[in-house]
Amino acid sequence: MSNNKRMPNSKLVIFTDSYPYGSAEPFLANELEYLAAAFEKILIIPLNYGTSKEARALPANVTCTKPILNSTKDKVELAKRGLLNCVPLGWYLGELLKGKATASAKTMWSWGIGLLLSRAILSSKQVKNVLKDDDCTTFYFYWGIRSSFIIPLINKKGRKIAVRFHGSDTYEETNGGYIPLREQQLAAIDRCYFCSEYGKRYVENKYPFVQAKAEVSRLGVHERGVGQPSTDGVFRIITLSNMVPLKRLELLVEALMHSTIRIEWTHIGDGETWETVTSSAQQLPSNVKAAFLGRLPNQKVIEYLTKNSVDLFLNVSSSEGVPVSIMEALSMGIPVLATAVGGSPEIVDDKVGRLVSPSITPEELMREIEAIAQHPSYDTLRANARNRWTERCNAKTLYQQFCQSILNI
Repeated sequence: MSNNKRMPNSKLVIFTDSYPYGSAEPFLANELEYLAAAFEKILIIPLNYGTSKEARALPANVTCTKPILNSTKDKVELAKRGLLNCVPLGWYLGELLKGKATASAKTMWSWGIGLLLSRAILSSKQVKNVLKDDDCTTFYFYWGIRSSFIIPLINKKGRKIAVRFHGSDTYEETNGGYIPLREQQLAAIDRCYFCSEYGKRYVENKYPFVQAKAEVSRLGVHERGVGQPSTDGVFRIITLSNMVPLKRLELLVEALMHSTIRIEWTHIGDGETWETVTSSAQQLPSNVKAAFLGRLPNQKVIEYLTKNSVDLFLNVSSSEGVPVSIMEALSMGIPVLATAVGGSPEIVDDKVGRLVSPSITPEELMREIEAIAQHPSYDTLRANARNRWTERCNAKTLYQQFCQSILNI
């Protein structure tokens, strides 16, 4: 599994949103295999249950606590847990006095949620216990927001702190223009792992002191097998994402209205724009079929991609990190069309599909899709996609490097 030497008598504590509960953070399972080989013991502290109270299987030396909250969406629970305790308020009051949190209603809301989450987390038995445990040598926060809000507020006692920054937790603009205690958080972190070069540069430009402790460490994917193209004259497109505004699925629906070829579009995922998108899709022309499969476990997604013909993986988001879903598609030799946002340009280009402007119009998007469908060297696109995964997205290589780095902090 890994060539990393295990750190003797060491315990890694991983703070997650919900993993191993529910179905979120599926790609942490890949990473955990390598971390389990690098550390003697691992303890996972989930923030909440997420979509289910059923826990996924864990390696033998990995355990998890009960989540700190039942649900982060339960604002009553969050208010009670965040207010009714003795955790000091100083850092957050300082943010108010400096005016950082008072720019708008959105920033005040972010400040308030950060305050409640920090106090709820720090007052929990789970966190109190690990803060007392000297064997917990390294804290690893899987996200740069939520649980990691506590970083400036804890006594490190010689511990090392690592944080992985994805996309939504990296860019302040996607969080109402403000992330609570961001500068203090970054100052207290020993190693910042960014899933994209773009995200790394973004944070370094705002906080130049981060440069000395920042690394690009992409989320990789394992060998899943090679997908197959269609052979019946139908061009099959797949999208895989939460159905939220920034994923811009409505743009794809509008584009497909202009299709002159036979297309089958399948979407995997659900969310707040479900009704809008599915309703609009009912108006698609007769040469375009749309299917919405809802949210599927990661293994079911892999099964779908390997057992069904897929000709193009499409991502037209307005903001991204480096989408793991794109890496999955590349690993199977599926060409990718993506908007040039976040870290997507680091793995997508004309050799493996198309990289398009985030301001692309529906008509232009349809022309790009048809250009791939009619590409004179389509088989080469598929071969290049597979090679791109080998070079830049292979989980074994990336996670071994990551484990070696976190051991050496």
